[in-house]
Amino acid sequence: MTKQLKALCVSAGLPWNDEVPDACVFELDNGLVTTCQADEQTGDLLLETALTPVPPERREAAASMIAAANYRGMLTDGACLGLDPAGGGVLLFRRLPLASLDADAFLRVLTRFLDVAEQMNAALESVGQSRSVGLAGGVYTGHTDVPAPFQVAI
Repeated sequence: MTKQLKALCVSAGLPWNDEVPDACVFELDNGLVTTCQADEQTGDLLLETALTPVPPERREAAASMIAAANYRGMLTDGACLGLDPAGGGVLLFRRLPLASLDADAFLRVLTRFLDVAEQMNAALESVGQSRSVGLAGGVYTGHTDVPAPFQVAI
């Protein structure tokens, strides 16, 4: 599995460090750190990106946004967002069968995952800026500061 992951990462132009044989860790221009790792037990590729931390006063709004984004994986392209309640860190995570990926499929999956990470990071940076609550045009946000894609129609 490690050989396959290494081949996929190298073909995508990602850095590979032989001292960390089961993972590829890289940082995007905007500071997002992403890990591609092979799970030897399940045969899965694990993708994980640490997004912006959320300060305590904005965690309720962030949790609401994360729940809406995770609904059926529609806004996360099948990935999952998680909020660490203690530290306020937010992770975007995706698991898929490594054996199902060739170089082209890996690049497509990784590109889409990174696009979602950037979108979610931008949304988290702005969530919780205002503390007002309300209904507007039949849309309840719980907080009017939740970005539009995360608003839930009632």
